[in-house]
Amino acid sequence: MNAHKTIVCFAGGTSGDLVVSVLDPKNCDYNPSQGKVKISKDRSVMKKFWQFTNTKQKKDAIKNGFENYDSLPSHDVDFHIDHGQDKVIGITCFDKDLRDRSATRFKNLHRNQVWDSLTKVSKTETIEQYSDDILQISRKLERAFTTIDLKEIIKGNLISRLTEMEYTISDESLEIYKKWMAHHSGG
Repeated sequence: MNAHKTIVCFAGGTSGDLVVSVLDPKNCDYNPSQGKVKISKDRSVMKKFWQFTNTKQKKDAIKNGFENYDSLPSHDVDFHIDHGQDKVIGITCFDKDLRDRSATRFKNLHRNQVWDSLTKVSKTETIEQYSDDILQISRKLERAFTTIDLKEIIKGNLISRLTEMEYTISDESLEIYKKWMAHHSGG
């Protein structure tokens, strides 16, 4: 567990759930066949930020999440920029090929209902448009927060980046990242 209570803010498909689980592996499940980290629903409420009707509800959800967890995932970039009370790490992805793969992975890993929600919230209808959305989100995150690029995560540099930020990484967290790396590097 870390003393830092941290929001990990990212576009879906850019491995933000992995970073959340490495910071605090409580109630996280790694699925090696999909190469995907599953985060418990009570921890993931800010991934569906459009379901809140006001700022107070979002702040309360974060406060409640931090009662049980040291890290929370969020897709609500603008909220965290505008109401920057929490420590935020942004996950960026600037490489075009990697963004395209992330967008495709996001669409393929989720039920149709998740993609449909995305298209309603962002007016994004194609993988190419979502890849462009990832770039725009990455630019916003880079301007506002400390970030880790997906390319660094894939190269195996996540742990070193987090320790540079003074996070303590547990053995359980190291094991999650090791399994994720084995899947994503083909090893």
